[in-house]
Amino acid sequence: MNYLSNTCPIVSPVFSIFLGCNLIVSDFNQIGNLLCQFPISASYGNLIKVESSIDTQLSIKEGIYSEITISLWDQSNRPLIFQDPEMTCFLIIESIE
Repeated sequence: MNYLSNTCPIVSPVFSIFLGCNLIVSDFNQIGNLLCQFPISASYGNLIKVESSIDTQLSIKEGIYSEITISLWDQSNRPLIFQDPEMTCFLIIESIE
């Protein structure tokens, strides 16, 4: 007996990545520590590469910090679990007065 499904399988339910940082303060969105958001344009299993030439000016919480924590989650606020431990992320912080 054959059966043709009426739904399409979802290989990867993640179509957008949110990048958060513990130093960020933002009153402009519901996620207070949101650094940036980008869509996934790579096919399943391939390298996700994001290049941006847009500078983002965000406020940093007052205080002294011993570490910067970067967190990644999907469009449904679920933490991302990576199979590949190799990741490169450049974060440039400068003071604008």
